[in-house]
Amino acid sequence: MGRKKTAVHPLLDHLLRRQGLQKDSALALELGMDPAHVSSIRHGRRPAGDTLILRVHERLGMPVSEIRKIAGQLVKRPAKSN
Repeated sequence: MGRKKTAVHPLLDHLLRRQGLQKDSALALELGMDPAHVSSIRHGRRPAGDTLILRVHERLGMPVSEIRKIAGQLVKRPAKSN
């Protein structure tokens, strides 16, 4: 039987490379998250939402705007005042 292909997730893949990790479970430990939660994000059962963004920011020191950009989310900018 062939090996199960891992789903691609831009943010999780970036964080694994950035932290020098090979498995989502190791990343989950660094983020203080349940590995099942990270797996659900990887496989599209949960969005890479505010909880993940906040954990990455707090635990890894990445700016929220950078996290959202990598995750493919729009970064909302304040409206310009006149």
